[in-house]
Amino acid sequence: MIEPSGIPQFVGNLDQLEKDVSALRSDAIGIRNGGKDVHSRFQALAGVYKAPEDTQLFDTTRPVMDKAEAFATKLETVADALDTFSIEARPLAKQLAQLKTDALAFVDSVAGDDNWTYDEDKINRQQKLIDGVSAAESAFRDAERRAASKISALVGGPRFVVDDGSHTVNDKSVMYGYDLEALKHAKELPWGTPESESHHAWEVGYWAKSYVWDGLIVDNIWGGIKGLGTLVGIGPEDTSDAWGHIWDMVGGIGQYTAKPYDWVMDHTIGPDEESADEVRQKHAAKDFGKGLVAWDMWGQNPARASATVTFNLLTLGAGPYGVQGRHLPRPALSRPHGRREGDLRSAQAVRGHGRDPQRLRHHGELAAPAQRHRTPRRLQSPHQGRQVHPRQRGRQGQHHRSSPGEGLRRADRPRRSTVPARACPGRRRRPGA
Repeated sequence: MIEPSGIPQFVGNLDQLEKDVSALRSDAIGIRNGGKDVHSRFQALAGVYKAPEDTQLFDTTRPVMDKAEAFATKLETVADALDTFSIEARPLAKQLAQLKTDALAFVDSVAGDDNWTYDEDKINRQQKLIDGVSAAESAFRDAERRAASKISALVGGPRFVVDDGSHTVNDKSVMYGYDLEALKHAKELPWGTPESESHHAWEVGYWAKSYVWDGLIVDNIWGGIKGLGTLVGIGPEDTSDAWGHIWDMVGGIGQYTAKPYDWVMDHTIGPDEESADEVRQKHAAKDFGKGLVAWDMWGQNPARASATVTFNLLTLGAGPYGVQGRHLPRPALSRPHGRREGDLRSAQAVRGHGRDPQRLRHHGELAAPAQRHRTPRRLQSPHQGRQVHPRQRGRQGQHHRSSPGEGLRRADRPRRSTVPARACPGRRRRPGA
C-alpha cells in the first residue's frame, strides 16, 4: 500500500539558491574585470618607461588577466549548472509535495476497509500514486546528477551516473540515484508496495483468463520460447548471463546432491564454511525448484500458478529450464555503503531480504551527490597462504566455468550489477585457514 511518510520531500531553499546563483555571476564579472583592470593599468607605464625589456615587462601582467578570465568562466559555469538545477527541481519538488497530500487522502479513504483491494478503481489510483512518486524521484536524481557532473568536470572530477546496484565510486564515476526502470521493477519501495486486485472465487472469466492466457501462454509457452532464444543469442538479453545462471543452478543441484558427503565430512574432519560461490549456486537451485511449483505465485494468483505447474508437469521441467535463461535479474538495488545527508528525504537504500536485490526501504535524507572513495581489495592467488581441505580433493573434478589457469579469486573481483560473478562451486576452506 502507498506509504505517505516514505514519499521524498525537498527541504532545501530554491529561492535562496537563485540568489546565490546571481551572486556567483556578479563575482565572476568582478573577477574578470579586476584581471583586465590590472593589466590595462600596468600598460599605462608605456608612456613614461622606455627600455630594451619594456615589452617583456608590460607582458608580465597578461597571465593575471588570462587566469582571471578562466576562473570567472568556471564560476559562471557553476552558476549555470545550479540555475538549471533550480529550474528543473522546483516543479518536481511541488509535484512530490502534492503526491504526498494525495497519498494521505487515499489512505484515509480506505482506512478500515479490508476489502478495498477488490475495487479496481482504488487499485489503479494507488498504482498511479506510486508510479508518480517513482517518476518524480527519478527525475529529481537525474537533475542532481547533471548539475553535479557539470561542476565536477571543471576540476577534473568524476561523472555522476545512474546507480546500477553496484554503487561504484572511483576517480571516473560516482553512482548516484536509480533510474525509473529500476524503480518500476522494484518489489518494494520506500513510498509503498504495489497491490494486486483481489477477485472473488465466482469470477470464472478472470480465473480462466489467468490460467489459459496469463499462465500457459504468456508465462510458460512464450516465456520458454524467449528463454531458449536468449540461450542461443536471440533477443536483447545477455546470453552469457543466461548460461551463467543455468550453470549456477546446475552447480547448486550438485551442492545439494553432495549433502550426505558433506554431513560425513563435517562429523569426521570438522565443519567447513560455505564459499560465496556455493551460497549463490544453492540459491539458484532453490529458485529453479520454486519455479517448478510457481512458489511465489500461489499467494497472488492461484490459477496462474496452477497453469505453471501443469505446464511443467507436461513438459517434465523443460519449461522452467528454458525460462531460467529468460529470468535475468534487473539492475540490482543492493544496500548502499553509506548514508547521504541533504535536501531530499527519500529512497535510496535497499532492503536486504535474503538475496532479493529489488527491495527498497526508506533511507533518510539524501544530499546532492558527493564523491566517496574506496580502497580496492588486493587480488591474490586462490591458493596463496591456504591449505587444501581434504573435502576439496573430492571436488576438484567438478565442472569449472573459469578459463584454464585463472589465478584470481572470484570473490575479489567487482560484482556485477545483477548477479554475482559466475563461477563453479568454489574451493572450500576450514575456518581460520
